[in-house]
Amino acid sequence: MPKHLRLLCACLFSSVLCAVPAPAQPTTSAATRSVQIAESAFTRGDAAPAWVDDLRELPAAMKAPLSMRLSDVQFYVADQPTVYIHRALTANEAASLSALGQFEISFQPEYQRVQLHSLRLLRGGQVIDKLKAADIRFLQRETSLDQGLYSGAVTAAIVTDDVRVGDTLDIAYSLIGDNPVFGGKFYDAASWDSTAPVSLRRVTLNTPQGRTIYHRMIGKGDAVKPVETLRDGRRILRFEARNIAAILGEPYVPTDVHGHRFIQFSELNRWRDVSQWATALFDTGPAGPALDEALREARKAATVQDKVGKVLEFVQNDIRYLSLSMGENSHRPYPPAQVLQRRYGDCKDKTLLMVTMLRALGVEAQPVLVSTSSKKGLDQMLPSPVLFNHAIVRARVQDKTYYFDPTRLGQYGKLDRMGQVHAGAQVLAIAAGNDALETIPLPADPELYTDQRSERVVVAAADKPAEMQVHNEYAGTDAEFLRVQLANLSTAQLRKGYEASMGRRYTEFALLDDPKINDDRVNNRLSIDLRYRIDNFMEKETEGWKVRYLPVNLTDQLYVPDVAHRELPLAVPNAPAIHLYNFDATLPPDIDARYSPSQTSIASDAFTLTKALNFSGREVNLKLRLQVTADRVAAPQVPEFVGAARKMNEAIQTSLYVRPNVVKPANAVDFAQQVQDRINAAIKATSKVIGDAAITGQDAGGALCERARAYSWQGKHAEALKDANKALQGQNTSPDKLLCRAEVNFGAGNFKESAADYARATALGAGDDGVWLRKGWADLYQGNKPEALSDFTRAGKAADDPLLRMRALIWLAMNGAAVDAPAAGSSDVPLAETWLSAALHMFKTRQSAEPMLRQASHDGVNGLEARLTEAYFYAGKASALAQDKMKARVYFQRAIEKGAVSSSYYRMAVLELARL
Repeated sequence: MPKHLRLLCACLFSSVLCAVPAPAQPTTSAATRSVQIAESAFTRGDAAPAWVDDLRELPAAMKAPLSMRLSDVQFYVADQPTVYIHRALTANEAASLSALGQFEISFQPEYQRVQLHSLRLLRGGQVIDKLKAADIRFLQRETSLDQGLYSGAVTAAIVTDDVRVGDTLDIAYSLIGDNPVFGGKFYDAASWDSTAPVSLRRVTLNTPQGRTIYHRMIGKGDAVKPVETLRDGRRILRFEARNIAAILGEPYVPTDVHGHRFIQFSELNRWRDVSQWATALFDTGPAGPALDEALREARKAATVQDKVGKVLEFVQNDIRYLSLSMGENSHRPYPPAQVLQRRYGDCKDKTLLMVTMLRALGVEAQPVLVSTSSKKGLDQMLPSPVLFNHAIVRARVQDKTYYFDPTRLGQYGKLDRMGQVHAGAQVLAIAAGNDALETIPLPADPELYTDQRSERVVVAAADKPAEMQVHNEYAGTDAEFLRVQLANLSTAQLRKGYEASMGRRYTEFALLDDPKINDDRVNNRLSIDLRYRIDNFMEKETEGWKVRYLPVNLTDQLYVPDVAHRELPLAVPNAPAIHLYNFDATLPPDIDARYSPSQTSIASDAFTLTKALNFSGREVNLKLRLQVTADRVAAPQVPEFVGAARKMNEAIQTSLYVRPNVVKPANAVDFAQQVQDRINAAIKATSKVIGDAAITGQDAGGALCERARAYSWQGKHAEALKDANKALQGQNTSPDKLLCRAEVNFGAGNFKESAADYARATALGAGDDGVWLRKGWADLYQGNKPEALSDFTRAGKAADDPLLRMRALIWLAMNGAAVDAPAAGSSDVPLAETWLSAALHMFKTRQSAEPMLRQASHDGVNGLEARLTEAYFYAGKASALAQDKMKARVYFQRAIEKGAVSSSYYRMAVLELARL
């Protein structure tokens, strides 16, 4: 789970459990408790087994706060396997006394028993027997009970009194028995390296000569070769070393990289044997009538995909997670009929049930064994069932392989859109003849591991509160995780969580509305929209103001160690992942910056960050994109990675500064006011002409049309239509006056009447090249798209102006028509306003609007504000087509804020914003 989701989860109150929705549905928390066990399960004073080869004398302790003088482990393979363990620990500092004073032995009373052979303190020349005096408590620590896991394991806590600095605790005991689910096969492991220095390390494997047990040393460092002895029909392998230095370890190491060596033992050396063992466990026969009832909804589904989805939904939601993993049921699932009757089960129970249900529907399905502790590296280990601790389902649906985890929650909709928490994991499918691990592929669609946060801020004045709109969007496993968590939260809790999140950033703020959640379960997308009022958003500095932003979905996504030079690879969490952050701010009208856009890119072996910042006029636009590409960095490349990560942290610094030199003088008139002044002047001048014409009897049609347009730009549509209609009275019907009324009708939202006037004007031979384009707009907004496409096509053919031809192509592409971009150097490519080519490319390829907007900011011969009004309108339409309503609103609002009220694109931006 990405860090920003963990932080949000932490904000959502201690009363709400925020755990990754994998295996369980938590209900309770478990504390350590004392338990009683059978007397025979733990005994004291038994003699060590006769086969034990014990040391006569302990080696001296090495210098360290805690030193292990002896670590001796002897495995005896028989019908009843036994592990003999002899350890001697010396505490040379007071801080290490607890390692002697409380020694713990964990075992499974269900099938194991413990014999404590000896317990002594060695103090100078003294040997103090503590075997009988030791206080032994039997504790049950079901640390995962709050996740629905109950293992039945017991810890014998051996408390020894009167331990002193310099003492050595000498303890020997045997663990007898093994889980019967393994059918008498031998699987085990013994650690080799330790966090404390070891004077003598011995690991012994004692097996019948006719029984082959494979061994392999795993981990960084030299392999230790065993000495082999044959004695009394048994084969004895002994691994031995002296004076082994302590391994301090390194932080943030991938789970499949072992810095501490250990020896693995397995009676199997083929994955086929593990699969065959598991096949017998997962073969429990028919489920009976209960299965038909469970399949009722799935059988109603129309498609195979829907049927599989219904089965997954039933097993995930209707069978609650609870694991009673004691004895053989640590690995053997309960029969589906029993699981259906109980309505609970663990991963293997749910997996077998789902496989049974899918097979009943004719869908090919198999159980799959998974290691949640180590996704990779299983191919470097000996085949063994104890490597796996989880089970999921593999299904073949319409010639495609899917992997489903029936213990998860929140998965619905299309199979291809579901998240995959086990992506990249090496797993073993339980299928006849299977002799190889397979790797669960990463999601094919990057959107499934992409999250996005967009913030839009509007500031009316530096000393006034700002309004911030926040849009958070999630997909894949992130959407599923949040879907589960949100279902457990009240509106009040959710508000409190988002208030706490924003409170880390601003002191004075208010959440104005309840969070708005949009959950698209079919496509597995989930978005949350928020609206805040923020006081003191522009923080006054000695020189100017500071504006803070916080890309919470990018911060702390990487492990950055303090020490860059290391021996082991560095883990990179949550790979692959794409994190997007957009920050848009409209600052007060007196801000007029003219900075050149900047773009920064930082790359390493594991990630790439791109940053684009544009501060033009009063608009700030920041875009950050962090793509995590690898799950680890090789040790030699870690210094370069750390350097790049630190540069990244600097690049996403959470503030920008507004300098005093970008503030316009108090008497400066902005563009919008200039436009209004010109309109008012035009109304005044034309009104005089119209008044004079009334006295002289002259034709005032031209002045009426000019005033009608001016009134229309001011939103005075009744006055505008009155003038336009008056201009057409009597014998004054002309193409120009019809075009005038067509524009006024369009501005008033009378699209049908506007289209009719344009049609009449063209019939009368209107010579305006742009008439077909404008008629297309009227037809489009009145809902006649086929006629509009015909208009745009005619506009492109009729126009002599390459700019008009390009705009006609843009509107065709915008509305789904196939168009060919003009070839470079042709007469159809405008020599001015070349940004229009970028707009056409944007609609043809459905790519981001940013390249077009950047080009529009610097290219062109017409006024910047008018050009940007058109460009922002195009960006809004492109965002609306991409179903990104929030971004569309931002772009349409920007087009409006330019104040170019005489532009048709201004009026259409108003229309589009109202429709959203």
